[in-house]
This record gives sequence, structure tokens and C-alpha cells, in this order.
Amino acid sequence: MINSIVNFSVLSLSILAHHAFPQAKEPRDFKPISLRLEDISDLNAKLPPGDYAMNIIAYCTNYSIHRPGQGVPYTLAPAEGTKIKAIANLTLQGEFAHVDRGTLQNISSTIQTGLPLSEWRPEYKTVAHQLIPDFEGDLRGDLIDEYRGEYERVRHTIPVSLPNFDTAVSKLPLGKQLLTIKKARAVLTDRSISAQEVGDRLYQATGDGTPQTLTPSHPKLSPWVKVKENVMARATVINGRAGDGSSGINRLEFRILGRKQGNKELANKQPVKLAGAALKLPETLPETPIPVFRPVLIEGGAGAATVAESLTIGEILYGAAAVGTGIGVGLIVGSLILYGVEYAVQALTVTPEIEKEKENNKKCLPCKPVPFGGLAYEYHSTANGNKPHNEMLEHTHHFKMNQSPPSRGCICSWNRNFINPTPGFSPLPGAVPVEPASGGGVAS
Repeated sequence: MINSIVNFSVLSLSILAHHAFPQAKEPRDFKPISLRLEDISDLNAKLPPGDYAMNIIAYCTNYSIHRPGQGVPYTLAPAEGTKIKAIANLTLQGEFAHVDRGTLQNISSTIQTGLPLSEWRPEYKTVAHQLIPDFEGDLRGDLIDEYRGEYERVRHTIPVSLPNFDTAVSKLPLGKQLLTIKKARAVLTDRSISAQEVGDRLYQATGDGTPQTLTPSHPKLSPWVKVKENVMARATVINGRAGDGSSGINRLEFRILGRKQGNKELANKQPVKLAGAALKLPETLPETPIPVFRPVLIEGGAGAATVAESLTIGEILYGAAAVGTGIGVGLIVGSLILYGVEYAVQALTVTPEIEKEKENNKKCLPCKPVPFGGLAYEYHSTANGNKPHNEMLEHTHHFKMNQSPPSRGCICSWNRNFINPTPGFSPLPGAVPVEPASGGGVAS
């Protein structure tokens, strides 16, 4: 009855492992071209039928804060939820701007809790304003309050006596989920908890019984799945998730199917024609693409469909034929998510790795309160209400200013705890008290 009043399954990021793509047979003779992305516009490069592989960054979801190890198999699924567009655009634009991945992980976690933007940490609000301004309106509401308001509104319009919202949800699995969300909010807004500690604290809040570090006793390969009518793919965990001391860089392999003849797949092994360069084995360097488009029959027997032979990387990763190419431009319509095959609760959102580009003549305006590479500190003491850190009642957290290159908007962001906290009041030479990163931008 209660679930018929409010759709409690719709969350900021919904975990729906049963929506995973169907498994596919392992492709024969898989010999991928390695794709290296240097710009968001590379997501719009047309790829003809063939085998490809690219690096992807994995970010934990709030409902499965674990460290995935090599040999843990994952399947692919479409990411779902009311805030998935904001999350996908945040991590992609952040990767494009070379924002610290740990910061992106924590902001993604904050969005997943449905915490209203007004209650975010100031530094998180600053980064979100720089990267995804188009989504700020969607982030102002409170997920729990929205549930409560909808339930209470409907409760008073039906001729059946129902308990209030808090009593009602306490009898549902949602009650435990909302409790987890509230615990996660407390962690994400507690400024006495360093960025490096957030993952550990969120893991404690989920309490799902799964080990924090997933290490398979018998390593297995991830299954191949059919992500589109003519695309099969597989995701492999290599360096775990972002923000826990690892790079978070993992691997996505996929095959775009060409014309079928008998039982043999015909894959076009010709290089992708790009302006100024061609994709070459074993690595590629896509720049501004020249579209390649030819209709072709794919597997399907007598009812075989005619599809576009070429697909963009954006279509495979995000379901979008064209992806926005500027800072703050949000045109991504979806995303992929990884679900653990053996650990059903494990789920990771993904974004492509974008490598640092060559230097150019453009210059950045200075960051504030310190320029790029400058230092700041934050002193914590239990006497001031802060929590101990590794049994240190008094300690100092250290920050270093990051700044993305000119082509990424010269965005300023703190690298929190680039070294471990130190005992007592111990700021590094030249460090200033930390405050939200600001300034930056490309010099005119």
C-alpha cells in the first residue's frame, strides 16, 4: 500500500542490478585498438566496426563503498536514478578539468545522498558550480523531504488511515536505506573528517556485511555483455576505485560488429580517419574526427536490421550521439554502471580517462587564496569539537592547490591531504588557513 503511494525505488542513483545488459558470447580473435582520449570532443569520434579498448575511471556508489580488487568480475548496466545526469556530467567534466578524483568521488557521494546543495561543504559547492552549473537547480531539493512531502500529501487524500511518513518507512526496507543515507550525509558534511577518511567512514555507514576490500579467492574475468544491438563490451577492474589511494583506472573493451557472413564476423580493421592523424595499432590519439557512416546488416537472421556501421564513443558510454564539449556543458543523457557478479551489492559508476594534453600558449589566471602549487592547512582539535585522527587528538590537515590546464578551463581545486595529517599545530612553511578554492579561469 505504501509503495503504491510513493515510488520509493527512485533514488538519486538507483541500484538495479537486475537491469544488467544480457550476456554475450566472448568474441573470437579479439584484438583491440587502444583509444586514448585527450579531450571531451574525442567522445564524438566515429568508430567503424572493430575491436577497441579504453581506460575508464571507477567511482564507488554510496550503497557499496568497497575497494574492488583485480579478478573481481563485473557486468555492465545502464545507470539509473533521478540525479544520474548530474553525476555523469560531474565526473566527466571533472576528468576533463583534471579535478582531483577523490574530490569528485566525494561530490558524487554527496549527490547520491540527495543532500540539498545549500548544505554541501563549501569547497564541493564551488567545484560543482564550475563543472555542472546547469544542474544546480536539480541539486537544491532534499530527497528525503521530497519523499516525505509526497507521502504526506497523498496520505491525506485517501479514505484509509495511514501512519506518518517516519513510522511508515520504518517498516519497509527503505527505512534502513534512508538511515544509511542520513549516516552518509553526516560523514560528508563533517569537516573534522578528512577527504581520505570519507571512504572508510561511508563504508562503516553502509554496514552491508561485505568486506571493505574485495579480493577474490579465485580471480575471474568479467562477462561480455550486449550493450547495444551491434556492440558487445566487457569491463575489467585493474586499479580499483578512485579516491582511495589508487588511480581508479580500469579497462573497458568493446567490439562494434560489422556485416555478418555465415558464422564469421567481419570487423573493419582499417584505421579511423581523423583530421591530421589516423588511429594506429596499438595506441590511438583521436583528434577532430571526420565522420564515417555506412549502413550495414548485422546479425539477426531473416529479420536482420540495418544499423549505422559507425558509432561514437559517447554513444557507447552515455547513449548520446553527441556529447557537450565545453566546461559546464551538460549534454550527457545517461551513463554506464558496473555491478559485481559475485558481490551483488558492489556497484561502480564509470567515466572515461582523459589524458593531460600538450602545453599551449594560453595562460591561467591565479588561484585563490594561493596560486597553483600553493599550500594551506586546517587545524583540528578535540577541544574544538573535532574528531581524533589515528588517535591524534590534535593534528593538522594539509592541502595543495591544483589547477587544470587552459583547455580545461583553468579550474582551481584543493588536493586534500596530499600528505598525511601531522600531529599538533604543524602547518607546512608558507601554508595559509584553508578556505574554498576560487580564482582561476583562462587569461584573456
